[in-house]
Amino acid sequence: MTQALTIRQILSDGDAGLLPYLRQQLETEEFSEFKAQLGFHVEESSTFVSGSDDATDIQSTIFITLKLWIAVSSQTSQDDATLHALEFQQMLDTKLIKWSRGCQQLRSAISEIKGTLIDAEVPYHGGYLPGFEMRRKFTLTYSTIKTSSPES
Repeated sequence: MTQALTIRQILSDGDAGLLPYLRQQLETEEFSEFKAQLGFHVEESSTFVSGSDDATDIQSTIFITLKLWIAVSSQTSQDDATLHALEFQQMLDTKLIKWSRGCQQLRSAISEIKGTLIDAEVPYHGGYLPGFEMRRKFTLTYSTIKTSSPES
């Protein structure tokens, strides 16, 4: 059986997809003090054939970068704003790992998240607010195709 939409399901499925999950989390009480905008892009994608010689299992790995902007109040000191952004980063990373542990389609949970945190002007309602640009980088590994024979 070919699973042509596996990555779309992993990222976009309304019930279990990463992006809807994160958008929902950003609207919870836990994240209520943060003004955040979410985007993502793929930096690299590769396919690995693993298992037996009959190629019944094809595994894909995709390298994802989530890009978020966090706005902070102009009355907030730089030190407090940075702490605020680091708290957000920690909470987000925890949510990413929690989601990956529950995602049945992944071969393994996210084991490492790297990224950057940069001072930036955040686009907000037609203007700009002081804040940060945050990038979180990680890999997702999943089975692309599972068949009973190479001809399937």
